[in-house]
Amino acid sequence: MKRKITDYFRLIFFGNSILCLLTFIGMFVSSIIEIKHEQLQTELYNTLSTVFKLSAGAFIGLLGGRASKSG
Repeated sequence: MKRKITDYFRLIFFGNSILCLLTFIGMFVSSIIEIKHEQLQTELYNTLSTVFKLSAGAFIGLLGGRASKSG
């Protein structure tokens, strides 16, 4: 039996995809550019890294919850 994907699930999945992609791009750009304040650059990278890890974990939660849903 094929499960129907709801509009709400699509919205959450798409939003999480955008967040994950933007933070990954931000991490890449922040590692390339040079900022005068090295501590600021390190904090920015660490913050983006944390958000990326959380959004990647949300993917696992979304897909795992979707797969385990019965009926």
